[in-house]
Amino acid sequence: MAHPLPAQLIVSELYRDPTGAETALGGGKSHEFVEIANLGPDSLALDSLFISNGLEADSIVPVRDTLLGHGLCLYGSRAIAPGAVALILDPDYRSAIAEDTSRRFSLPAGTVLLQCGDGEFGSGGLAADHGVIVYRGMKSRIDTILCSAVDPGTVPGEPAGGKITLSEPVNREGLSLVAAAVLSDRPVFDYGDGILSPGRLEPLRDGWLVESRLSAFDRTAGSVGCSVLVQCASHHFEGALPWRLETLRDGKRRTVQTGTIACSGSRGGADLRITVDSLELRFVLLVDENPSWGIDLSAVWLPALSLRITEIFPKASAGTPEWFEISNTSAMPVSLRNWRFGNGEDTAALTETGFRLEPGAYAVVTKDAAAFSTAFPGVRGVIAPPVWHTLDNTRDTLMLFDATGVPRETICYDARWFDSWPYVPLERNGGDDGCSPSSWCVAARATPGQPNAALYWRNTTVPSLDIGPVPFTPDNDGVGDKLAIRLALTAAATVAIDIYGFDGRVVKRFSGMPQEVYYWDGRGNGGDAPPGPFFVVAEIKQGNKMQRIRKKGILWRK
Repeated sequence: MAHPLPAQLIVSELYRDPTGAETALGGGKSHEFVEIANLGPDSLALDSLFISNGLEADSIVPVRDTLLGHGLCLYGSRAIAPGAVALILDPDYRSAIAEDTSRRFSLPAGTVLLQCGDGEFGSGGLAADHGVIVYRGMKSRIDTILCSAVDPGTVPGEPAGGKITLSEPVNREGLSLVAAAVLSDRPVFDYGDGILSPGRLEPLRDGWLVESRLSAFDRTAGSVGCSVLVQCASHHFEGALPWRLETLRDGKRRTVQTGTIACSGSRGGADLRITVDSLELRFVLLVDENPSWGIDLSAVWLPALSLRITEIFPKASAGTPEWFEISNTSAMPVSLRNWRFGNGEDTAALTETGFRLEPGAYAVVTKDAAAFSTAFPGVRGVIAPPVWHTLDNTRDTLMLFDATGVPRETICYDARWFDSWPYVPLERNGGDDGCSPSSWCVAARATPGQPNAALYWRNTTVPSLDIGPVPFTPDNDGVGDKLAIRLALTAAATVAIDIYGFDGRVVKRFSGMPQEVYYWDGRGNGGDAPPGPFFVVAEIKQGNKMQRIRKKGILWRK
Protein backbone atom coordinates (compact mmCIF):
# COMPACT_ATOMS: atom_id res chain seq x y z
CA MET A 1 0.00 0.00 0.00
CA ALA A 2 1.53 3.31 -1.08
CA HIS A 3 1.70 6.41 1.11
CA PRO A 4 1.91 10.00 -0.19
CA LEU A 5 4.63 12.48 0.58
CA PRO A 6 3.95 14.49 3.77
CA ALA A 7 1.85 17.63 3.50
CA GLN A 8 0.29 17.12 0.10
CA LEU A 9 -3.35 16.40 0.89
CA ILE A 10 -4.08 16.91 4.59
CA VAL A 11 -7.06 16.70 6.91
CA SER A 12 -6.99 20.32 8.07
CA GLU A 13 -10.09 20.39 10.31
CA LEU A 14 -12.33 17.74 11.84
CA TYR A 15 -15.68 18.50 13.50
CA ARG A 16 -17.09 15.47 15.33
CA ASP A 17 -19.42 16.77 18.03
CA PRO A 18 -21.46 19.82 17.02
CA THR A 19 -23.35 21.72 19.68
CA GLY A 20 -26.82 20.25 20.15
CA ALA A 21 -28.54 16.89 20.18
CA GLU A 22 -26.73 14.15 18.32
CA THR A 23 -29.86 13.11 16.42
CA ALA A 24 -31.11 16.62 15.60
CA LEU A 25 -30.69 18.68 12.48
CA GLY A 26 -28.21 21.37 13.37
CA GLY A 27 -26.46 18.95 15.71
CA GLY A 28 -24.60 15.69 15.22
CA LYS A 29 -27.02 14.53 12.55
CA SER A 30 -26.14 17.25 10.05
CA HIS A 31 -23.20 19.47 10.91
CA GLU A 32 -20.21 17.18 11.25
CA PHE A 33 -17.58 17.85 8.61
CA VAL A 34 -14.11 16.87 7.45
CA GLU A 35 -12.04 19.60 5.83
CA ILE A 36 -9.17 18.66 3.53
CA ALA A 37 -6.61 20.93 1.88
CA ASN A 38 -4.34 20.38 -1.10
CA LEU A 39 -0.88 21.65 -0.21
CA GLY A 40 0.80 20.02 -3.18
CA PRO A 41 1.74 21.92 -6.36
CA ASP A 42 -0.56 19.75 -8.53
CA SER A 43 -4.33 19.37 -8.74
CA LEU A 44 -5.74 16.35 -6.95
CA ALA A 45 -8.31 14.38 -8.95
CA LEU A 46 -11.37 13.27 -6.97
CA ASP A 47 -11.75 9.96 -8.81
CA SER A 48 -12.08 6.84 -6.64
CA LEU A 49 -11.86 8.84 -3.43
CA PHE A 50 -13.22 7.31 -0.20
CA ILE A 51 -13.40 8.18 3.49
CA SER A 52 -13.49 5.75 6.43
CA ASN A 53 -13.55 5.81 10.21
CA GLY A 54 -12.50 2.16 10.31
CA LEU A 55 -16.04 0.91 10.82
CA GLU A 56 -17.52 1.87 7.48
CA ALA A 57 -16.23 3.37 4.24
CA ASP A 58 -18.09 5.72 1.91
CA SER A 59 -17.32 7.37 -1.38
CA ILE A 60 -16.55 11.10 -1.58
CA VAL A 61 -18.51 12.82 -4.34
CA PRO A 62 -18.96 16.45 -5.40
CA VAL A 63 -22.01 18.37 -4.25
CA ARG A 64 -23.82 19.21 -7.48
CA ASP A 65 -26.89 21.26 -6.52
CA THR A 66 -26.31 24.68 -4.98
CA LEU A 67 -26.72 24.88 -1.21
CA LEU A 68 -28.80 27.73 0.20
CA GLY A 69 -26.53 30.68 1.02
CA HIS A 70 -23.38 29.10 -0.43
CA GLY A 71 -23.60 30.26 -4.03
CA LEU A 72 -19.91 31.23 -4.28
CA CYS A 73 -18.61 27.76 -3.41
CA LEU A 74 -17.48 25.28 -6.08
CA TYR A 75 -19.96 22.56 -7.13
CA GLY A 76 -19.51 19.50 -9.29
CA SER A 77 -15.73 19.81 -9.11
CA ARG A 78 -13.66 16.82 -10.22
CA ALA A 79 -10.42 18.06 -8.67
CA ILE A 80 -8.97 20.10 -5.82
CA ALA A 81 -6.61 22.76 -7.15
CA PRO A 82 -3.22 23.49 -5.54
CA GLY A 83 -3.74 25.53 -2.39
CA ALA A 84 -7.50 24.94 -2.41
CA VAL A 85 -9.63 23.76 0.51
CA ALA A 86 -12.46 21.21 0.22
CA LEU A 87 -15.21 20.52 2.70
CA ILE A 88 -16.77 17.06 3.05
CA LEU A 89 -20.28 17.65 4.40
CA ASP A 90 -22.89 15.36 5.84
CA PRO A 91 -25.79 15.06 3.33
CA ASP A 92 -28.20 16.17 6.11
CA TYR A 93 -26.56 19.60 6.11
CA ARG A 94 -28.77 20.63 3.18
CA SER A 95 -31.97 19.86 5.09
CA ALA A 96 -30.71 21.54 8.27
CA ILE A 97 -29.95 24.91 6.67
CA ALA A 98 -33.21 24.82 4.69
CA GLU A 99 -35.06 24.37 7.99
CA ASP A 100 -33.10 27.11 9.77
CA THR A 101 -30.85 29.45 7.76
CA SER A 102 -29.09 30.64 10.93
CA ARG A 103 -27.37 27.23 11.07
CA ARG A 104 -25.38 27.89 7.92
CA PHE A 105 -21.61 27.74 8.13
CA SER A 106 -19.72 30.81 6.97
CA LEU A 107 -17.93 29.39 3.94
CA PRO A 108 -15.46 31.42 1.89
CA ALA A 109 -15.82 31.75 -1.87
CA GLY A 110 -14.09 28.97 -3.78
CA THR A 111 -14.53 26.25 -1.16
CA VAL A 112 -14.86 22.91 -2.95
CA LEU A 113 -18.01 21.24 -1.59
CA LEU A 114 -18.06 17.45 -1.29
CA GLN A 115 -20.21 14.94 0.58
CA CYS A 116 -20.44 11.27 1.44
CA GLY A 117 -21.94 9.33 -1.42
CA ASP A 118 -24.33 7.08 0.50
CA GLY A 119 -25.09 8.73 3.82
CA GLU A 120 -23.57 10.23 6.97
CA PHE A 121 -19.99 9.77 8.08
CA GLY A 122 -19.23 6.22 9.09
CA SER A 123 -21.99 4.23 10.74
CA GLY A 124 -24.25 6.61 12.66
CA GLY A 125 -21.90 9.60 12.41
CA LEU A 126 -18.54 10.28 13.99
CA ALA A 127 -18.03 9.47 17.66
CA ALA A 128 -16.03 11.81 19.87
CA ASP A 129 -12.84 9.74 19.45
CA HIS A 130 -13.18 8.74 15.79
CA GLY A 131 -10.34 9.39 13.42
CA VAL A 132 -10.67 9.31 9.62
CA ILE A 133 -8.64 8.34 6.60
CA VAL A 134 -9.10 9.58 3.04
CA TYR A 135 -7.88 7.12 0.45
CA ARG A 136 -8.04 5.98 -3.14
CA GLY A 137 -9.40 2.56 -3.89
CA MET A 138 -12.76 0.95 -3.44
CA LYS A 139 -15.25 0.67 -0.61
CA SER A 140 -13.65 -2.66 0.30
CA ARG A 141 -10.03 -1.93 -0.61
CA ILE A 142 -7.40 0.72 0.16
CA ASP A 143 -4.96 1.40 -2.66
CA THR A 144 -3.36 4.64 -1.41
CA ILE A 145 -3.95 6.60 1.79
CA LEU A 146 -3.94 10.26 0.80
CA CYS A 147 -4.35 11.80 4.26
CA SER A 148 -5.52 10.93 7.74
CA ALA A 149 -6.44 12.27 11.15
CA VAL A 150 -5.53 9.39 13.45
CA ASP A 151 -3.66 8.63 16.66
CA PRO A 152 0.11 8.16 16.26
CA GLY A 153 1.07 4.67 15.20
CA THR A 154 -2.26 3.91 13.50
CA VAL A 155 -1.83 2.28 10.08
CA PRO A 156 -5.21 1.10 8.71
CA GLY A 157 -4.94 -2.05 6.63
CA GLU A 158 -8.45 -2.10 5.18
CA PRO A 159 -11.42 0.30 5.05
CA ALA A 160 -13.43 -1.49 7.76
CA GLY A 161 -10.68 -3.25 9.67
CA GLY A 162 -11.63 -1.80 13.03
CA LYS A 163 -12.35 1.55 14.64
CA ILE A 164 -9.82 4.27 13.82
CA THR A 165 -9.24 6.72 16.67
CA LEU A 166 -8.06 10.27 17.11
CA SER A 167 -8.31 10.59 20.86
CA GLU A 168 -5.80 13.36 21.62
CA PRO A 169 -6.61 16.08 22.27
CA VAL A 170 -9.84 15.04 23.97
CA ASN A 171 -12.89 16.04 21.94
CA ARG A 172 -15.09 18.83 23.31
CA GLU A 173 -18.60 19.61 22.17
CA GLY A 174 -18.74 22.54 19.78
CA LEU A 175 -14.97 22.57 19.17
CA SER A 176 -13.29 21.23 16.08
CA LEU A 177 -9.78 19.85 15.82
CA VAL A 178 -7.46 21.65 13.43
CA ALA A 179 -4.11 20.65 12.02
CA ALA A 180 -1.61 22.78 13.94
CA ALA A 181 1.53 21.34 12.32
CA VAL A 182 1.45 19.70 8.88
CA LEU A 183 4.93 20.13 7.39
CA SER A 184 6.41 17.41 9.59
CA ASP A 185 5.98 13.67 9.04
CA ARG A 186 2.63 13.55 10.84
CA PRO A 187 0.05 16.28 11.38
CA VAL A 188 -0.46 17.50 14.94
CA PHE A 189 -4.02 18.43 15.90
CA ASP A 190 -5.27 20.86 18.52
CA TYR A 191 -8.27 23.11 19.12
CA GLY A 192 -6.96 26.05 17.08
CA ASP A 193 -8.43 29.31 18.30
CA GLY A 194 -11.65 27.56 19.29
CA ILE A 195 -13.64 29.05 16.39
CA LEU A 196 -15.05 26.87 13.63
CA SER A 197 -13.52 27.81 10.29
CA PRO A 198 -14.76 25.37 7.62
CA GLY A 199 -13.31 26.10 4.18
CA ARG A 200 -10.42 28.16 5.61
CA LEU A 201 -6.84 27.10 6.18
CA GLU A 202 -5.62 30.13 8.12
CA PRO A 203 -1.84 29.50 7.88
CA LEU A 204 -2.05 29.25 4.06
CA ARG A 205 -1.35 32.71 2.60
CA ASP A 206 -0.89 33.60 -1.05
CA GLY A 207 -0.34 29.92 -1.76
CA TRP A 208 2.48 29.61 0.81
CA LEU A 209 2.60 27.81 4.15
CA VAL A 210 5.14 28.52 6.89
CA GLU A 211 5.53 26.75 10.23
CA SER A 212 8.03 27.55 12.97
CA ARG A 213 9.24 25.66 16.02
CA LEU A 214 11.07 27.25 18.92
CA SER A 215 13.69 25.72 21.19
CA ALA A 216 14.08 26.54 24.88
CA PHE A 217 15.17 30.03 25.85
CA ASP A 218 18.94 30.34 26.30
CA ARG A 219 19.31 32.71 29.25
CA THR A 220 23.05 33.17 28.75
CA ALA A 221 22.70 34.23 25.11
CA GLY A 222 19.30 35.86 25.56
CA SER A 223 18.00 34.06 22.47
CA VAL A 224 15.96 31.10 21.22
CA GLY A 225 16.50 28.77 18.30
CA CYS A 226 13.82 28.74 15.61
CA SER A 227 13.36 26.13 12.87
CA VAL A 228 11.30 27.35 9.91
CA LEU A 229 9.67 25.06 7.32
CA VAL A 230 8.22 26.48 4.09
CA GLN A 231 6.04 24.97 1.38
CA CYS A 232 4.63 26.43 -1.81
CA ALA A 233 1.11 25.09 -2.33
CA SER A 234 0.15 27.00 -5.46
CA HIS A 235 2.81 26.02 -8.02
CA HIS A 236 6.14 24.28 -8.42
CA PHE A 237 8.97 26.29 -6.87
CA GLU A 238 12.69 25.65 -7.00
CA GLY A 239 15.51 27.95 -5.93
CA ALA A 240 16.36 30.56 -3.31
CA LEU A 241 13.46 32.02 -1.34
CA PRO A 242 14.24 35.37 0.32
CA TRP A 243 12.83 36.20 3.75
CA ARG A 244 13.09 38.71 6.54
CA LEU A 245 12.35 38.65 10.25
CA GLU A 246 10.73 41.81 11.58
CA THR A 247 9.37 43.24 14.79
CA LEU A 248 6.12 45.16 14.96
CA ARG A 249 5.12 47.83 17.44
CA ASP A 250 2.41 50.47 17.12
CA GLY A 251 2.13 49.64 13.43
CA LYS A 252 5.84 50.29 12.80
CA ARG A 253 7.94 47.49 11.35
CA ARG A 254 11.67 47.00 11.88
CA THR A 255 13.77 44.36 10.12
CA VAL A 256 16.01 42.39 12.48
CA GLN A 257 17.21 39.54 10.21
CA THR A 258 17.23 38.62 6.53
CA GLY A 259 18.23 35.53 4.58
CA THR A 260 17.26 32.97 1.94
CA ILE A 261 15.89 29.42 2.05
CA ALA A 262 16.93 26.87 -0.57
CA CYS A 263 13.76 25.19 -1.84
CA SER A 264 13.55 21.88 -3.65
CA GLY A 265 10.32 20.20 -4.64
CA SER A 266 8.45 23.34 -3.49
CA ARG A 267 9.74 22.85 0.07
CA GLY A 268 12.55 24.22 2.18
CA GLY A 269 13.70 25.03 5.68
CA ALA A 270 16.09 27.15 7.71
CA ASP A 271 17.40 27.40 11.28
CA LEU A 272 17.41 30.85 12.87
CA ARG A 273 18.69 32.28 16.13
CA ILE A 274 16.39 34.96 17.50
CA THR A 275 17.41 37.48 20.12
CA VAL A 276 14.37 37.89 22.34
CA ASP A 277 12.62 41.22 22.51
CA SER A 278 9.28 42.20 24.02
CA LEU A 279 7.74 42.99 20.63
CA GLU A 280 5.55 41.15 18.16
CA LEU A 281 7.68 39.04 15.82
CA ARG A 282 6.82 38.17 12.21
CA PHE A 283 8.45 36.00 9.53
CA VAL A 284 7.96 37.47 6.04
CA LEU A 285 8.46 35.77 2.66
CA LEU A 286 9.68 38.28 0.07
CA VAL A 287 7.49 36.93 -2.74
CA ASP A 288 4.17 37.97 -4.30
CA GLU A 289 2.38 40.12 -1.68
CA ASN A 290 5.01 39.48 1.03
CA PRO A 291 2.88 37.12 3.15
CA SER A 292 3.83 36.98 6.83
CA TRP A 293 3.35 34.66 9.79
CA GLY A 294 3.64 35.45 13.48
CA ILE A 295 6.23 33.68 15.60
CA ASP A 296 4.87 33.11 19.10
CA LEU A 297 7.80 33.86 21.39
CA SER A 298 5.42 33.78 24.37
CA ALA A 299 5.46 29.97 24.13
CA VAL A 300 9.07 29.93 25.41
CA TRP A 301 9.80 33.45 26.73
CA LEU A 302 7.97 36.40 28.24
CA PRO A 303 9.21 39.65 29.73
CA ALA A 304 8.64 40.06 33.45
CA LEU A 305 5.19 41.22 34.58
CA SER A 306 3.66 40.61 31.15
CA LEU A 307 0.23 39.59 32.43
CA ARG A 308 -1.55 41.04 35.42
CA ILE A 309 -4.79 40.12 37.15
CA THR A 310 -6.47 43.52 37.31
CA GLU A 311 -10.03 42.89 38.53
CA ILE A 312 -11.61 40.00 40.38
CA PHE A 313 -15.15 39.01 41.36
CA PRO A 314 -15.02 35.95 43.63
CA LYS A 315 -18.46 36.52 45.16
CA ALA A 316 -20.81 34.77 42.76
CA SER A 317 -24.35 36.09 42.94
CA ALA A 318 -27.62 35.21 41.22
CA GLY A 319 -27.05 35.63 37.50
CA THR A 320 -23.39 36.68 37.82
CA PRO A 321 -20.74 33.93 37.99
CA GLU A 322 -17.25 34.27 39.43
CA TRP A 323 -14.76 35.96 37.12
CA PHE A 324 -11.42 37.70 36.99
CA GLU A 325 -9.79 39.98 34.44
CA ILE A 326 -6.33 39.63 32.88
CA SER A 327 -4.43 42.47 31.21
CA ASN A 328 -1.46 42.14 28.84
CA THR A 329 0.91 44.91 29.93
CA SER A 330 3.72 43.91 27.55
CA ALA A 331 4.41 45.02 23.98
CA MET A 332 4.06 41.51 22.51
CA PRO A 333 1.04 39.27 21.97
CA VAL A 334 0.70 36.38 24.41
CA SER A 335 -0.85 33.02 23.57
CA LEU A 336 -2.75 31.67 26.58
CA ARG A 337 -2.96 28.13 25.20
CA ASN A 338 -2.29 25.61 27.99
CA TRP A 339 -1.84 28.27 30.68
CA ARG A 340 -3.24 27.33 34.09
CA PHE A 341 -4.77 29.21 36.99
CA GLY A 342 -5.26 28.39 40.66
CA ASN A 343 -2.83 28.28 43.55
CA GLY A 344 0.10 26.22 44.76
CA GLU A 345 -2.18 23.33 45.73
CA ASP A 346 -4.69 23.13 42.88
CA THR A 347 -4.70 24.43 39.31
CA ALA A 348 -6.97 24.17 36.28
CA ALA A 349 -6.42 24.76 32.57
CA LEU A 350 -7.13 28.35 31.60
CA THR A 351 -7.79 27.56 27.95
CA GLU A 352 -6.78 24.80 25.56
CA THR A 353 -7.41 26.92 22.46
CA GLY A 354 -5.04 29.40 20.84
CA PHE A 355 -6.40 32.44 22.66
CA ARG A 356 -4.16 35.37 21.69
CA LEU A 357 -4.05 38.36 24.03
CA GLU A 358 -2.83 41.44 22.20
CA PRO A 359 -0.61 44.10 23.83
CA GLY A 360 -2.74 46.29 26.08
CA ALA A 361 -5.77 44.03 25.68
CA TYR A 362 -7.94 42.39 28.33
CA ALA A 363 -9.41 38.91 28.78
CA VAL A 364 -12.08 37.89 31.26
CA VAL A 365 -11.95 34.38 32.73
CA THR A 366 -15.27 33.16 34.11
CA LYS A 367 -17.01 30.04 35.29
CA ASP A 368 -19.98 30.52 32.95
CA ALA A 369 -19.48 32.48 29.71
CA ALA A 370 -23.20 32.58 28.84
CA ALA A 371 -24.24 33.93 32.24
CA PHE A 372 -21.36 36.42 32.24
CA SER A 373 -22.30 37.72 28.78
CA THR A 374 -25.89 38.16 29.93
CA ALA A 375 -24.71 40.24 32.89
CA PHE A 376 -22.10 42.15 30.85
CA PRO A 377 -23.18 42.19 27.18
CA GLY A 378 -20.61 43.34 24.66
CA VAL A 379 -17.50 42.33 26.63
CA ARG A 380 -15.04 40.62 24.29
CA GLY A 381 -12.31 38.14 25.08
CA VAL A 382 -14.31 35.94 27.46
CA ILE A 383 -12.69 32.63 28.44
CA ALA A 384 -14.62 29.79 30.10
CA PRO A 385 -12.08 27.17 31.30
CA PRO A 386 -13.04 23.49 30.86
CA VAL A 387 -12.91 23.10 34.67
CA TRP A 388 -13.41 26.00 37.06
CA HIS A 389 -11.11 26.56 40.03
CA THR A 390 -13.51 27.95 42.63
CA LEU A 391 -12.50 31.23 44.28
CA ASP A 392 -12.99 31.85 47.99
CA ASN A 393 -15.43 34.63 48.83
CA THR A 394 -13.38 36.35 51.50
CA ARG A 395 -9.66 35.58 51.13
CA ASP A 396 -7.62 33.68 48.59
CA THR A 397 -4.48 33.52 46.48
CA LEU A 398 -4.80 33.32 42.71
CA MET A 399 -1.90 32.50 40.41
CA LEU A 400 -1.31 32.25 36.66
CA PHE A 401 1.12 29.65 35.28
CA ASP A 402 2.40 29.71 31.71
CA ALA A 403 2.36 26.68 29.39
CA THR A 404 5.67 25.44 30.85
CA GLY A 405 4.39 25.66 34.44
CA VAL A 406 6.31 28.82 35.41
CA PRO A 407 4.33 31.14 37.76
CA ARG A 408 3.70 34.42 35.94
CA GLU A 409 1.34 36.29 38.27
CA THR A 410 0.24 36.02 41.89
CA ILE A 411 -2.42 38.09 43.61
CA CYS A 412 -4.04 37.88 47.04
CA TYR A 413 -7.13 39.44 48.54
CA ASP A 414 -8.64 39.54 52.03
CA ALA A 415 -12.01 40.93 53.07
CA ARG A 416 -10.39 42.20 56.30
CA TRP A 417 -8.57 44.84 54.26
CA PHE A 418 -11.85 46.68 53.64
CA ASP A 419 -14.40 48.18 56.02
CA SER A 420 -17.12 46.69 53.83
CA TRP A 421 -17.20 44.59 50.70
CA PRO A 422 -20.64 44.09 49.12
CA TYR A 423 -21.21 41.84 46.10
CA VAL A 424 -19.00 43.88 43.78
CA PRO A 425 -15.54 43.24 42.28
CA LEU A 426 -12.16 44.30 43.58
CA GLU A 427 -10.12 46.55 41.31
CA ARG A 428 -6.36 46.60 41.18
CA ASN A 429 -5.22 50.17 41.54
CA GLY A 430 -1.66 49.88 40.28
CA GLY A 431 0.01 48.38 43.34
CA ASP A 432 2.87 46.30 41.95
CA ASP A 433 2.86 43.39 44.38
CA GLY A 434 -0.85 42.48 44.07
CA CYS A 435 -0.84 40.94 47.54
CA SER A 436 -1.33 43.86 49.91
CA PRO A 437 -4.17 46.19 50.93
CA SER A 438 -2.60 48.97 48.88
CA SER A 439 -3.07 46.94 45.67
CA TRP A 440 -6.86 46.57 45.76
CA CYS A 441 -9.99 48.59 46.34
CA VAL A 442 -13.68 47.81 46.30
CA ALA A 443 -14.99 48.80 42.87
CA ALA A 444 -17.69 51.43 42.57
CA ARG A 445 -18.83 49.55 39.47
CA ALA A 446 -17.64 46.51 37.54
CA THR A 447 -15.45 47.25 34.51
CA PRO A 448 -14.56 43.86 32.95
CA GLY A 449 -12.56 44.22 29.75
CA GLN A 450 -11.87 47.92 30.44
CA PRO A 451 -9.27 49.98 32.33
CA ASN A 452 -10.04 50.19 36.03
CA ALA A 453 -11.40 53.50 37.27
CA ALA A 454 -9.30 52.98 40.41
CA LEU A 455 -6.10 53.53 38.43
CA TYR A 456 -6.89 57.22 38.24
CA TRP A 457 -8.03 58.09 41.75
CA ARG A 458 -7.27 55.26 44.19
CA ASN A 459 -3.57 54.94 43.49
CA THR A 460 -2.23 57.35 46.09
CA THR A 461 -0.70 57.26 49.56
CA VAL A 462 -2.05 60.68 50.53
CA PRO A 463 -5.82 61.32 50.22
CA SER A 464 -6.91 64.62 48.69
CA LEU A 465 -10.12 66.59 48.07
CA ASP A 466 -10.78 69.29 45.49
CA ILE A 467 -13.96 71.23 44.72
CA GLY A 468 -15.00 73.63 41.98
CA PRO A 469 -16.02 75.95 40.62
CA VAL A 470 -15.66 78.46 43.45
CA PRO A 471 -17.99 80.22 43.58
CA PHE A 472 -20.62 78.06 41.93
CA THR A 473 -24.01 79.31 40.78
CA PRO A 474 -26.82 76.70 40.59
CA ASP A 475 -29.18 78.92 38.57
CA ASN A 476 -29.68 76.58 35.56
CA ASP A 477 -28.00 78.90 33.06
CA GLY A 478 -25.64 76.13 31.92
CA VAL A 479 -22.58 77.69 33.56
CA GLY A 480 -21.31 76.54 36.96
CA ASP A 481 -24.62 74.89 37.86
CA LYS A 482 -23.06 71.96 39.73
CA LEU A 483 -20.23 71.69 42.18
CA ALA A 484 -17.73 68.91 41.37
CA ILE A 485 -16.21 67.22 44.42
CA ARG A 486 -13.15 65.20 43.36
CA LEU A 487 -11.42 62.65 45.53
CA ALA A 488 -8.16 60.77 45.52
CA LEU A 489 -8.16 57.91 48.03
CA THR A 490 -5.92 55.11 49.19
CA ALA A 491 -6.99 51.66 48.10
CA ALA A 492 -8.92 50.31 51.08
CA ALA A 493 -10.34 53.62 52.34
CA THR A 494 -14.02 54.45 52.66
CA VAL A 495 -15.41 57.96 52.71
CA ALA A 496 -18.46 59.94 53.81
CA ILE A 497 -18.90 63.46 52.46
CA ASP A 498 -20.97 66.15 54.17
CA ILE A 499 -21.73 69.68 53.04
CA TYR A 500 -22.15 72.11 55.94
CA GLY A 501 -23.74 75.51 55.76
CA PHE A 502 -22.03 78.50 57.38
CA ASP A 503 -24.28 77.95 60.41
CA GLY A 504 -22.76 74.50 61.03
CA ARG A 505 -25.76 72.49 59.94
CA VAL A 506 -25.48 69.58 57.48
CA VAL A 507 -27.00 70.63 54.14
CA LYS A 508 -26.20 67.50 52.10
CA ARG A 509 -24.70 64.08 52.84
CA PHE A 510 -23.13 61.66 50.33
CA SER A 511 -22.58 58.08 51.45
CA GLY A 512 -22.32 54.60 49.96
CA MET A 513 -19.52 53.33 47.75
CA PRO A 514 -16.70 55.86 47.22
CA GLN A 515 -16.72 57.67 43.88
CA GLU A 516 -14.06 59.63 42.09
CA VAL A 517 -16.39 62.60 41.53
CA TYR A 518 -19.56 63.69 43.38
CA TYR A 519 -21.80 66.41 42.00
CA TRP A 520 -23.89 68.80 44.10
CA ASP A 521 -26.72 70.79 42.54
CA GLY A 522 -27.06 73.24 45.40
CA ARG A 523 -30.03 71.52 46.97
CA GLY A 524 -30.25 69.94 50.39
CA ASN A 525 -32.76 67.74 52.14
CA GLY A 526 -34.96 70.78 52.85
CA GLY A 527 -34.79 72.38 49.41
CA ASP A 528 -32.38 74.98 48.02
CA ALA A 529 -29.33 75.60 50.18
CA PRO A 530 -28.93 79.25 51.28
CA PRO A 531 -26.40 81.39 49.42
CA GLY A 532 -23.07 82.15 50.97
CA PRO A 533 -20.09 80.19 52.27
CA PHE A 534 -20.24 76.43 52.85
CA PHE A 535 -17.81 73.68 53.73
CA VAL A 536 -17.26 70.27 52.09
CA VAL A 537 -15.95 67.80 54.68
CA ALA A 538 -14.66 64.34 53.72
CA GLU A 539 -14.32 61.81 56.54
CA ILE A 540 -11.89 59.18 55.26
CA LYS A 541 -11.59 55.91 57.15
CA GLN A 542 -9.12 53.12 56.66
CA GLY A 543 -9.03 50.48 59.36
CA ASN A 544 -8.89 52.28 62.71
CA LYS A 545 -7.59 55.50 61.22
CA MET A 546 -9.88 58.47 60.55
CA GLN A 547 -8.88 61.57 58.58
CA ARG A 548 -10.91 64.70 57.81
CA ILE A 549 -10.32 67.02 54.88
CA ARG A 550 -12.23 70.30 54.62
CA LYS A 551 -12.66 72.66 51.66
CA LYS A 552 -14.47 76.01 51.66
CA GLY A 553 -16.78 77.03 48.82
CA ILE A 554 -19.22 79.83 48.03
CA LEU A 555 -22.74 79.46 46.60
CA TRP A 556 -24.24 82.44 44.75
CA ARG A 557 -27.82 82.78 43.57
CA LYS A 558 -29.16 85.54 41.34
